[in-house]
Order: sequence, then C-alpha cells, then structure tokens
Amino acid sequence: MKKYTKKKINFIIEEFELPKNTKFVGYVINLPESDEFLAGIQKDSGVEMYKWSLTPEIAIKFKIYEKAKRVIDQYDKQKAILCLLLDLGKQLIPVPESDAIEIIETYENDI
Repeated sequence: MKKYTKKKINFIIEEFELPKNTKFVGYVINLPESDEFLAGIQKDSGVEMYKWSLTPEIAIKFKIYEKAKRVIDQYDKQKAILCLLLDLGKQLIPVPESDAIEIIETYENDI
C-alpha cells in the first residue's frame, strides 16, 4: 500500500511553497526531542543497537511506509516519529507525518 500518493505529496510541497522540482525521497525516523534521525540498526546476539545522526542526509531512507512504521513500533526507548523526506536539490527537508496528515486533510476538505 502506498500511504502517500504523488498528489498528496504535491499538496505538502504547495503548502510549504517549495520549488516545483522538489522530490519525495522516502520516509525517515526522527527523535523530536533531540532532533536526531535513525542512521543505522545493528542486531547481534539478541542485542539491538540504534545509531542516530544529527542530519537527515545520512539517515536510513525507507521507501516503504509499512517498514518504517514497523521500526518505530519496535523502538520503544523514546518517542520516535515518522517524517516524509523531501529533496529540494541542495537541502533535505523532513516533514513530520502529523503535519503531512493535517495538510492533506485540509486540501481534501477544500476540494
């Protein structure tokens, strides 16, 4: 299942007044309190280690929504959130899923 269609992503791009050539890269996992992004998961002998980055550039970019949600569900140490990652060419912009849902609902209600 594709959670966010091209049309819905275009709503987000329009709302933030981003350039028309903005591209959807995928989903990233963010810790809002520290503003870190999941950069790696290492599993070894029953131990899971999560590596975090200060920038979304080196974060794991999930192409499939359900896979990203599954990782969040398994990570229970801090409140992690899902973000849609947009590429402006020279900069990556993470958009929290809660913001994306609000924007999409507003656009769909206006149609």
